[in-house]
Amino acid sequence: QFMPSRSQAQAEVRRLRDQIAQMQASTIEQIAQIKAEAAAREAKQNRKYNELRLQL
Repeated sequence: QFMPSRSQAQAEVRRLRDQIAQMQASTIEQIAQIKAEAAAREAKQNRKYNELRLQL
């Protein structure tokens, strides 16, 4: 059975940690984008609602 050396294992751990950090950054970015889109939709709905109220 192949047993990786300590330095190989450490390199793999670093690689996986970097990969996790990139995934977390990507997820945070996606959440920010979704929140921004939701806020824009909400603002648009509020404008429509206010326009309709003024017509009553």
